[in-house]
Amino acid sequence: MGEEVEIKLLCGNEEILEELFRCPEIAPFLVSPPREIALRAFYLDTPDLRLVGERIAYRIREEGAQWVATVKTGKVKTPEGLYVRGEWEREVPGPDADPAVFRETEIGDRLMSLVKDKPLVVLFEIRVTRALGLLRFPDGSEIELAADRGEIQCHHLRAPILEVELELKKGSRARLTALSNKLQSIFPLTPGTGSKYARGLALFRRAGRGGFPAGAFFASING
Repeated sequence: MGEEVEIKLLCGNEEILEELFRCPEIAPFLVSPPREIALRAFYLDTPDLRLVGERIAYRIREEGAQWVATVKTGKVKTPEGLYVRGEWEREVPGPDADPAVFRETEIGDRLMSLVKDKPLVVLFEIRVTRALGLLRFPDGSEIELAADRGEIQCHHLRAPILEVELELKKGSRARLTALSNKLQSIFPLTPGTGSKYARGLALFRRAGRGGFPAGAFFASING
């Protein structure tokens, strides 16, 4: 099982995202110049929201030229203020709602027992432009820095996204916490407790309508 350890910081304006990678706490530790990537993600569940009830998120995301299916379990906040959750990823050839790609993982049996023969629907869509860079520190710790701007879309509703994510890829959790605190002392960034998934669910409930049948939805993308 993969484990995601991250801190999310909410941003007041886009200019901060531009300055972030140039600041002295970031620039000297970048392994390579940050790259920009367009992401389009779709969150799925059964029509009766079985996965939501079990705090499981199932996502299909277009990442540049590839598609990645991801399952995440509910996050837990540590005493240090970090968020930790289980995460499993599989590269897939295209948008497809079939959760069977996770059958051989630790989450596979649980996921399949929840979905069973239920059809899947797309609850909401997220589109962001992400600036992404990997930081490597002298102690060997590696932190991925992502600066996102975009929006969540659900039927006629929209919610903006402007945030920074710091994800520990290797090494010290203390290093992750220290970097977050330092960035908050330099820029007007504030800790964010709600994930994009949680915000999308809130939008879905506000819309008061069902999801889009996944088969037809993804067929329209492929077409």
